[in-house]
Parts: sequence; structure tokens; C-alpha cells
Amino acid sequence: MYYRQTWIFLVLSIVFTAMASAQITVDISNLRGNSGRMFLALYDSPDTFLDENRAMRTEVAPVTASSFSFTFQDLPPGDYALAVFQDCNGNDKLDTGMFGIPKEPYGFSNDAKASFGPPKYEDARFSVGQGSTTIQLTLR
Repeated sequence: MYYRQTWIFLVLSIVFTAMASAQITVDISNLRGNSGRMFLALYDSPDTFLDENRAMRTEVAPVTASSFSFTFQDLPPGDYALAVFQDCNGNDKLDTGMFGIPKEPYGFSNDAKASFGPPKYEDARFSVGQGSTTIQLTLR
């Protein structure tokens, strides 16, 4: 009897976890050419926002067209903020110029503006429920 209850609990846990899962598809426009790599960092807290080492998820994917799309899978529903940049020269970092101004295309969810520094988490924050969510982002 114990094994049967454990098995039923395990199956129900898997089903409810799958039902509570979310995915975010990010469609990015205004790329600089169709080469390089896109770096994506997904954050779930204002305390970790823009600290790449503390991002909830980070992904790197090749850019092969003039537009770019990526899907984050198996996320819990909640609030998130996204920061991305296109590494055009392949050195695996966002190149900046004087005063830290990016030389390569970058962007944030909600197209949050970076003026006199990066945007705040609240400006880039978006909510995700169960199922699929698609956001659009324009590189600067």
C-alpha cells in the first residue's frame, strides 16, 4: 500500500509541476547584421538584476538571421526581467566605450530605456502566467 501511495504522489507531482510551468519566447529585432551571438540573461528579482552571475537563467545562441527568437522553457509563473546583447565581434562580452556606453547592440524587456545607466528592474519587469508568453524586444 505504501508503494502505491508513493507512486500516485509522484505521478501527481509531475503532472501539477508540468501544469504550473511557463515558457517565455523572446522575439528580438533591430540586430546588427546576421552574425555573432546573442547573450540573454533572465532575472527574477530586483536584488539580482544585471548581475550575470546571479541571473536565474543565462543563454547564448548564434545569430543567423536579421531577427532572433529564443524560448525559455520550464519556468515558474512570476515576474521577470530580461537583459540581452548581441556580441558582434565574438569576444564573449559587451564592448563598451567611454563612460561605459555599449558599443554593441543591447536591450531590455519592455524596451526599458538606459539613460545615465541601466534601467531599474521595475522598468524591465513583466509578468508570466502558466503557459506561453511572448515578448518583443528592440536592440539599441
